[in-house]
Formats: sequence, C-alpha cells, structure tokens
Amino acid sequence: MTLDSKTQPSRSSSAVIVAEKHPIARAALAALLSYDGYRAFQAEDLSSALGHILSVDNLAAVLVDLDLPGWRTIIHHALNGNPTLIIAMRGHHLVTQDELKKRGVHACFDKPITYSDVALRLKAHAAENKVETTSSQSSAQIVNSTWSLAKS
Repeated sequence: MTLDSKTQPSRSSSAVIVAEKHPIARAALAALLSYDGYRAFQAEDLSSALGHILSVDNLAAVLVDLDLPGWRTIIHHALNGNPTLIIAMRGHHLVTQDELKKRGVHACFDKPITYSDVALRLKAHAAENKVETTSSQSSAQIVNSTWSLAKS
C-alpha cells in the first residue's frame, strides 16, 4: 500500500490509545489512526494502558479489547472526569450492551472490525465535543457580557 502525501490529513493533537491483545491488530489500528492525524499509543496490557492514560495529554479516545484482562479498569481510568470516547472491541468475550453502557462505553464493535466504523465514530465524537465546547463558550460569553452590562 502506498500513501499519497497530497491526501494525508492535517496533524491533530488528539491522542488515541489502542489497548488490544493481538499485536498485529494493535499495530494496524495505531498505524491507521496515525495516518488520520491522531497521536496513537499502543497498549498490550493493563499496566501499559494505564500508563498511557495517566501520561497522555488531550486523550480523545480509548479503543479497548474486551478480551484484554483488566478492560474494566482501563475504561474506568479513561473516563475519570474526561470526555473520552470509549470504543470496545468484542471478540470472544460475552458482555451485555447494558453492562457496557453502565461502564461508559460509547460504541462496541464485534471483531473483525473495520477501520471506517472506528473513524466515523471518532469524527462524530469530535463534532459532538466541538458543539458542546462552542455552546459552553457562548454561554460564558453571554454571562460575561451580562455581568459587564450590570456593572455599568
């Protein structure tokens, strides 16, 4: 596969952690995410994933393999006060949609997954957060304007 440098997207400061037990799948997802402009970090186990969660700035998403021991802990730490998108990847692990929803998982794809599903969900999440951020900023501007008028 060759990459046309003219079609490469602009670089993003958003980070994505790929917590996947299969090395080839993990590397392939990370490479595709990097090509799409994300800073992609690979985690082969619980300690590696937690290390990245604690050290990476601007964490946009965590892709977590439900067959990876400690996946619940990874999700818990990734969501700790952050608007992080959690995408679960399910192979043999049987877990209900209700449990995933209770744990904060935004999307769950059955393996083998397609990268286009992941990319579309990442873009949708980024757009949702941009709208929320813009609306929060607008509210703050209105409050500041009202405060300025009240003071004068």
